[in-house]
Amino acid sequence: MRKASILSIAFAFFISSLVFAQDYSTLDFDVSQYDKQVWEAKNYLRLDGNHALDRNSKNVFLEYNTHHFVRKNLLDLEIDLSASHYSATAPNKSKSSLTMNKLLQVFADPQKSVEFGKSVKRWGKGYAYSSLAFFEKERNIFYPEFTREGLWLIEGKTFHSFEESIVSSSSFSLLWAPDVKDNEGLYNNHKRRGAFKIYALVKETDIDLIVGENVLGADFSTGITSQLELHGEWGQKNNVESYLAGFRYQSTTDFVLISEFFKDFEQRDFLYLKASQKEPFQILYLTSYVIYNQNLKNDFYRSLLGVNYNFSGRVDLDVALQKSSNDLGAKLLSTFYF
Repeated sequence: MRKASILSIAFAFFISSLVFAQDYSTLDFDVSQYDKQVWEAKNYLRLDGNHALDRNSKNVFLEYNTHHFVRKNLLDLEIDLSASHYSATAPNKSKSSLTMNKLLQVFADPQKSVEFGKSVKRWGKGYAYSSLAFFEKERNIFYPEFTREGLWLIEGKTFHSFEESIVSSSSFSLLWAPDVKDNEGLYNNHKRRGAFKIYALVKETDIDLIVGENVLGADFSTGITSQLELHGEWGQKNNVESYLAGFRYQSTTDFVLISEFFKDFEQRDFLYLKASQKEPFQILYLTSYVIYNQNLKNDFYRSLLGVNYNFSGRVDLDVALQKSSNDLGAKLLSTFYF
């Protein structure tokens, strides 16, 4: 029944998406000049090596990722796959996996869109953590931008813009998560099968409101100055609260400071700090950084002090000294894009 229901919904969305078909014959310019490529592919090979100096233990994570876009008529398909291998010396173990991170089909025009498939919904304004991550798997606090496995979701959106109004733009989203294997975390105990999200840009402030089954939340982000942004979140999941407050500052010399305090859904309090400087000492393509994360209830902390070298978007090398409450180590992270 579940499979039949999901297929029925997918077919219904496909049929409804026909309303997005456009007749370009009446336009007075050549639309073909602005067409996106029918097929695009991006790939990377990532090596993540860690050496704990105190325990003389090592672990290595190797990942090959391939990301494809297919755009043809109504079809707007995105596919992301990762093949990975993890090995460690203490304890001695290894693991290999093949993961479909994303399989997403989108039907869209400037006023509305429908998305169906596997994807990550990055709700919330936090950089390291989000109290509104109701429909995504846990992110890496130190590398939140890294690829993660998504969930199977269906989402419909409408977009609106207003002239001479305090609200310059808004959107309305309705999301549903089917009961399938990869979504098991949403169906354990208190179910989270769907949610409704309202977004509005009120003057210079972004605001989101989320209401769903066993979830409730809101966030905001506002620019105090051209260099300073304040943001905050509050979320409730299964009657447990989580919240975040933080700021992001960027100077004219590309010094960036991010600070966030948050309480997660396990009721742990954390302080997160990240400072980075682009091209220190006028060294091209280099960025120096320090990241610090501390559990304020038990004083456990972990920090990274490192440099990142990114050359022409093809090679990304990251070398860092990592320190925690009970360990000292070194980290090498290298990514090659092709």
